[in-house]
Amino acid sequence: MQLILSGVFHIDVPPGNVPLKAVRALAQHPMVDSVIPISLGDNLRGFRIVGTSHAYIHHYGATLAQGRLWDAPMQVVVGATAAHKLGLALGTTFTGAHGLGAGGHASW
Repeated sequence: MQLILSGVFHIDVPPGNVPLKAVRALAQHPMVDSVIPISLGDNLRGFRIVGTSHAYIHHYGATLAQGRLWDAPMQVVVGATAAHKLGLALGTTFTGAHGLGAGGHASW
C-alpha cells in the first residue's frame, strides 16, 4: 500500500529502494506491460524531485509549455506550479535538499 501511495499518488514517503536488477527482471516478465522507474527522496523548497524516464511524462500525457525534456544527467523539467511559486525560469540552476520536507540548502 505504501509503495502505491508513494509511487503512484505521491502522498506517502517512499518505502525504500528496489534493486535495479529486480526492476529489469520485472520489466522482462511476460505479464508486465511497462515499467516506469521513479526515484524519490529529495526536494526543492518542499516540491518533490522525481528521478524518472521520459516514459513518466508520456504516461501522464504531459506537455511542455517551453523548453525540452532532459537529455543528460542533472537536467530537470519543472512543473508549472513549482516554477511559478519558486520563480524558476529556463536556465535556472538550483541545489535540491535531501528529504521530502521543505528546508535544507537550496540556491540559484
